Amino acid sequence: MQDLKLKQVTVGQTNARNAIFFQLQNPTSVFLNRFEIEAEVTEQGEKQVLYKASQKNMQVAPNSHFSYPIALKGERFKPGKYTLHLKAKSSEENWVFTKNFQIDREKASHLNKMDVELEENDFSKWWIVMIVSGVILLFVLFFNLAKKKA
Repeated sequence: MQDLKLKQVTVGQTNARNAIFFQLQNPTSVFLNRFEIEAEVTEQGEKQVLYKASQKNMQVAPNSHFSYPIALKGERFKPGKYTLHLKAKSSEENWVFTKNFQIDREKASHLNKMDVELEENDFSKWWIVMIVSGVILLFVLFFNLAKKKA
């Protein structure tokens, strides 16, 4: 008899890009053939799908674990409570899993800084450029006025 367990849902990165990972376990001594998954992530208690992933024609080895990523595709992690909705099936069985997970502010911030697809919106650099430009402009205007009076 085939069995499948959803062990955990975590956040992290794959190839320096944000992703949500779910870990599946096949605790039996048989292969899961023609294995398929459909995964969706929603905010906890909501129905709108935020992220999704699907894959067909896989094979899961006996007595194994594997993590599958749901890519955020250039989006930032946002702190909050979420739910993974997962449908999986093999040539002989079907499974449906639902698991809540949370993304805390510190983890989201850390991973967002590391994601190579995200641009950092640092407005403080622009403020410094504007202030320095303003000071230079005032200095030039003051210098020109002083020259005309002399």
